[in-house]
Amino acid sequence: MVDAVVKGTKVEIPKIIIDQQIEGVMQDLTQNLLYRGITYQEFLENEGISEDEHREKELVPEARRRVIAGISLSEIADKENVQ
Repeated sequence: MVDAVVKGTKVEIPKIIIDQQIEGVMQDLTQNLLYRGITYQEFLENEGISEDEHREKELVPEARRRVIAGISLSEIADKENVQ
């Protein structure tokens, strides 16, 4: 349901907000990789991509999705009077 809301939402998000969210995505990814016993650099090597490619193809879209989901769900909660 959240993905459907995100796909249907068109909004301009300031770069600074995306950059802040990317930091959170990176923290989540790094922690997940550490649980699996590999580093971020090892992950990139295994995937055969550069850090810049990973940022543009994975991190930026995930950061945008999280920001839009948060905004959308907050608006829905306000309109439905959900506390």
